[in-house]
Amino acid sequence: MRIEKITLENVKGIDKHEYEYTLAPNRPIFFVAPNGFGKSSFGIAFNSLTPSKIDLHKNHLHRNKETNLPKISLNCNDKGTKSVYVADNSKNEINAQFDVFVINSNLVAKAKLANINGNRIAKPSLEIRKTVLINTIPPEKLFDYIPKDEKEKFSPIQKLPNNIAEIFSSYHILDEIASKVDLSKLSQKRKSQMLTELTEEILSLEGTTKDIKQHIESNIIDNIEIPEVLEICEILSSYDLQCAKDKVDILTATLQIISVQNRLGNDFKKAVKYLEYLNDKQEYEEVIASINSTRYKIKPSIEGRKMVIEWPKAHNISNGQRDILTFITLLVKARKTFKNKNCILIIDEVFDYLDDANLISFQYYISEFIEKISVDKNLFPIIMTHLDPKFFNHFCFNDKKMQVCYLQKVNTKTSKEILKIVYKREEPDIQGELDKHYFHYHTEKSTDLTTKFQNHSLNKDWGNCVSFHTKISRELRRYLFENTPYDPIAVCIALRVQIERLAFEKLKDVSHQTEFLDNTNGTRKKLNFCVDKGRKIPEVYYLLGIIYNTSLHLKQGEDIRVPLSIKLDNINIKSMIRSVFIP
Repeated sequence: MRIEKITLENVKGIDKHEYEYTLAPNRPIFFVAPNGFGKSSFGIAFNSLTPSKIDLHKNHLHRNKETNLPKISLNCNDKGTKSVYVADNSKNEINAQFDVFVINSNLVAKAKLANINGNRIAKPSLEIRKTVLINTIPPEKLFDYIPKDEKEKFSPIQKLPNNIAEIFSSYHILDEIASKVDLSKLSQKRKSQMLTELTEEILSLEGTTKDIKQHIESNIIDNIEIPEVLEICEILSSYDLQCAKDKVDILTATLQIISVQNRLGNDFKKAVKYLEYLNDKQEYEEVIASINSTRYKIKPSIEGRKMVIEWPKAHNISNGQRDILTFITLLVKARKTFKNKNCILIIDEVFDYLDDANLISFQYYISEFIEKISVDKNLFPIIMTHLDPKFFNHFCFNDKKMQVCYLQKVNTKTSKEILKIVYKREEPDIQGELDKHYFHYHTEKSTDLTTKFQNHSLNKDWGNCVSFHTKISRELRRYLFENTPYDPIAVCIALRVQIERLAFEKLKDVSHQTEFLDNTNGTRKKLNFCVDKGRKIPEVYYLLGIIYNTSLHLKQGEDIRVPLSIKLDNINIKSMIRSVFIP
């Protein structure tokens, strides 16, 4: 299964937007866009899905008009079969194909009225929204498994059967049995008689435990014709159980499970459901305890029929503690929510302000989550962010698995010829000349690399560095002064050269100028050299380094023109760059 296009209509600031990317499952998918682009609208749209329709709050309707009806469409491709699933105000076709879970900020603004000198004044505060982990706690129903009583039924067989309390504490085993095996059929007269005969045949055996087990394995197991018994045995054999390691132990464990089911009847499934709740409660408690670095004791509590977490006041814990606690807790809830083969997880910017340690934790938990879910499901983890993982080093996901989708359209007309020069900049026979005359400022302009450019399949017209600088200057003018497509790589080269030129001109001593040009490598080092010589360098020259440095050191095939253009199109970045050229 692949998602080829997501279309949103009439959600907050979005009238209609098509996210046309081929999304492959079970890998981190980043939707990158600047603040204000509408990333939160994406999360709100999916968070408003109910089993039967989109239930969008009126405050989230496009232009706040009730006539602007919301709609989500998913264009999918499942092994060549293309389908479109639609959810709107009257239906939800997505629900049958995908489980959807949205993780977003739990912060809410509240105001309390205080009486101060007779005046009622609202005191604003930030609080962490209560998290509902389980909407409805099932009625308490326990399995009445008593090993001693079950053993007495098989008393003639000495040590058989084993204590299988291990199985009755495992929700996953019992849920698989309850969901895959129709246990009610065992009450049918014929099957009930066959089950009685099977049990009596085992009870009639004499000898040591070893002899009896050998007889059961050689003469009884292969002759069992009760489908439900065989199905339970098959399920148990797929687990690594201490209490049932061989075929005979598995059979006697099956007979004990059937014995308990006969007593409980319809309550057997209720007991399975209640066991799920107990397991979930324990897991939430253990996970929260393991990541809770606050001074507060945080654990789930019961509120009516719900299980919830009341978080500390927002001002009592750090932003990082808050975000990682709520994120990982909701990640556990998402895993327990996902039942469908195909699942969509949307993470809406909850991690953008984490410190380095918590950001590593975030990546670890989401990676572990993907790995576990992908065993039997197609998971699409869509991470909404304004931080570009290709620019920020604190993102450590495997580049081969990570997919980055840039939502903002860019006004670029990129030149592959310039990109090829960036790729070739470390070729031994041209590296020195490229660094000296192309990627950095130098007063000498007489170099001619035409032949070498031809040898490396580079644009021979730029073998003269003057022609090359004319090209990047033209692209810079397009970027700063014309509303026409421009080449972002060319702009970055022109920016770097200009900054170095301005820095060079601040040096008045000829020896310092020579040292700057020929013996100081790297723009930052050149700027620092000027500072060391008592020259004042504007801070903006340093700040723009994240633009001109990252984009001019690329490996073959690496292409960051789109994310670079998004940054260049930022109104503040553009203003900073303009100040370098127009003081």
